[in-house]
Amino acid sequence: YMKSTLKLLTVLLLGIFSFQAQASHVIGGDIQYEYLGNNRYYIKLVIYRQQPGAGLGATTNVNVTSATCGVNTSIQLTRTAQYLAQGAWDCITPNATIFVPEVNVYETTTSNPLTLTSRCSDYKMSWNLCCRPGGITNIGTGGASSAGYGFYFEAELNNRLGIGDNTSPSFNADPIAYYCAGTFINYSQNASEPDGDSLRYEIIDPREGVNGTVVPYNTTTGAIPFSKFAPFSTDPANPYTLNPQTGNISFLPTVGGEVS
Repeated sequence: YMKSTLKLLTVLLLGIFSFQAQASHVIGGDIQYEYLGNNRYYIKLVIYRQQPGAGLGATTNVNVTSATCGVNTSIQLTRTAQYLAQGAWDCITPNATIFVPEVNVYETTTSNPLTLTSRCSDYKMSWNLCCRPGGITNIGTGGASSAGYGFYFEAELNNRLGIGDNTSPSFNADPIAYYCAGTFINYSQNASEPDGDSLRYEIIDPREGVNGTVVPYNTTTGAIPFSKFAPFSTDPANPYTLNPQTGNISFLPTVGGEVS
């Protein structure tokens, strides 16, 4: 089997917050692709954003690059759906006073799929936009400074493997969750791989900009410095833990806040 690595941008909301109505306030997303035959790929981009805030456009572009093949292009996607997220709400009942993220789905059209004629080991399909919401506690210096950082996410493709063209893994449900401090959590990522390839889950740093520059964690707040392995405050006996084979995340949060 091939191995697909799913780099997850799960949005964890610990507590209840107030928000600012500025910028697009992107909070996460993912890119998926499906091989259609004849070097053509269907592309799906899902963007999660905070309400209120500046809305996203009816179309957007996904960048497509390969350093080894010298590819640097983009393809336009059209929004086909917009709805409120159906996430895991744990101990909270969603209502008018609780933030529910907006989901925007963009897709390539039947007449305009992505065509990749070159065989390359390092294709990247990426999307980026500024800015994140203010008030995120674990990046920058915490608080309002988070609004100065953008969002970047990508999907990787190696079509030189010689055993058929690949389709990406995908989430089976919106990866959005509210959790309450003081409650032990087991959260399943709930992803699947249509080709039957093995899946491996990986924790990565948040990124921004065209080139995916790493966004710095806030290292001065909390009992321990925040990092990708400790993105929020947890009970030392039950730290933030990801199972790379199953994608299950377990932890016991101790402090409320909005994290990235």
